[in-house]
Amino acid sequence: ETGIYAEGVNYFAIVALAVQIKGFEIVFGMVANYLTDLENHKIQSQHANALIWKSFTFQFVNYYSPFFYLMLLRKFTAGGCPRVIGVGQSCVVALQIELGLTLLLLSVFRLIEVGGFSWYAQTQLEEEKQKVADYLENEDPGSARDVQLTHAFMEKQAKYSEFHVSQQVETHLQLVISLGFILLFGSVAPIVVVFAFVFFNCQLRASAWLLTHVCKRPPPWGSRGVGAWREVVYVLMVLGIFVSGLIIVIHDEVLQDVPMVTRVTCCLLWCAAGLCVLGLTTFMLPDQDGQTTLMKRRRAYVDGRLRDLFDVHKAKSMRRSTVRVPVLSNEISSAQFSRVPCLDEHHPDWDTVGRRGKREDPRDLEEEQAEERAEELEDGVSGVLE
Repeated sequence: ETGIYAEGVNYFAIVALAVQIKGFEIVFGMVANYLTDLENHKIQSQHANALIWKSFTFQFVNYYSPFFYLMLLRKFTAGGCPRVIGVGQSCVVALQIELGLTLLLLSVFRLIEVGGFSWYAQTQLEEEKQKVADYLENEDPGSARDVQLTHAFMEKQAKYSEFHVSQQVETHLQLVISLGFILLFGSVAPIVVVFAFVFFNCQLRASAWLLTHVCKRPPPWGSRGVGAWREVVYVLMVLGIFVSGLIIVIHDEVLQDVPMVTRVTCCLLWCAAGLCVLGLTTFMLPDQDGQTTLMKRRRAYVDGRLRDLFDVHKAKSMRRSTVRVPVLSNEISSAQFSRVPCLDEHHPDWDTVGRRGKREDPRDLEEEQAEERAEELEDGVSGVLE
């Protein structure tokens, strides 16, 4: 029998799987950054959200597809589920073993990656120190031994790696991926919670060390929440309900000899129950407090009224500074061009048409209405602020 397992656990295959996941993670990250840059988004938040969805889609396939194949398709192949010593053919036990070892290896790879970045940065600093020491030795032999060379803060920052939006998305994505293992496979492999916890902490601490000791200090920029990560976690929650239902109807012993219609019905009932519980939990424990929502609405209302008031005063000031021009729309629309004067105030008909146009100018009425509206807005805003 050949496969990932052959009368036991094939550890070489698990190591190869972890290396494959890490390699494709780097490749997919580069592809996601390239495609997002080609889209040329208008603002930073749109760029970040697009990068989040692309990276999540790629890494979702990269991290979870081997385990989906093991739990959803391997049983229906010619060889069936992997054979484990002392258990026999069992995809669930194989998932527990393979998933745990894979997460541990990925955690080790992450620590090695951070160590490599740290070693590279320190090597750059030491090489620069050696160059300065060689220069001093050439200029004044023996003086380099009496000088203690140290790097200033800005000199160290110049040698460190960049930490931009792509690195931030990659760091957050690793934490979301570890959460996804629990949401997708935690119902049939509870031991994955322990390994995911180890993977989560390794990713968190390694990223913190990388940011504070190896990467350049990133410039601060404002943020209005977690962006697209909220929708990503929600997608994982819904997919976790659906995948758990599929795994149960495929591997549960009670449903092995029942018709396919019964299995599909059980899966649909499981998904419906899970979605109802999710909706009920969201309704009973909303993600935003009612007082916070009310304060946001009040602030938006006051901001809108103040903007309207500003627009009215701006329009009034523009009208007062504008030179009055006779309104001749009726004459032009009725083709009475003989009554349209030339643009010369010395024309004999200018005073007549000008006085008539001024009396018929609708902007006088608009200005009066604007003044009345401004007074109403002032009273309304004063009342709101009080």
